[in-house]
Amino acid sequence: MVFAVPIYSYFHVWDDILAGAQPSLGFQMIVGTFLFATFVAINFRLLEKRGQTIGKWFVGIAIVGIDGANKGAVRLITCRFVPMMVFPLVPLLGSLFSIADMIAIFGKERRCLHDRIAGTKVIDMEFA
Repeated sequence: MVFAVPIYSYFHVWDDILAGAQPSLGFQMIVGTFLFATFVAINFRLLEKRGQTIGKWFVGIAIVGIDGANKGAVRLITCRFVPMMVFPLVPLLGSLFSIADMIAIFGKERRCLHDRIAGTKVIDMEFA
């Protein structure tokens, strides 16, 4: 988000959206790829060493496997983050998946669908 707002402002995307125009698919793909690469570059080391993004580090939580072991950055990115970027792109089903993902946190295991897909859970570092 921190990087998307300046990019959209620089390219006057907000003006186009307010005028009712949709940014081109090519532009969205380029910006999306850049933002994902930026996310990975910023968070890779923390994910690899501690199972945390900057946000998770700030609030004192971490992502671990069901067995409590660190799963490593590559596995977390490919199994946990990428599906959450790809599934929402599927018309209708993507929206339903996103809603189901959010609702799943209220289950007895308190794990979202992306946690179930990746075989992970989020833990509180204070009690770990």
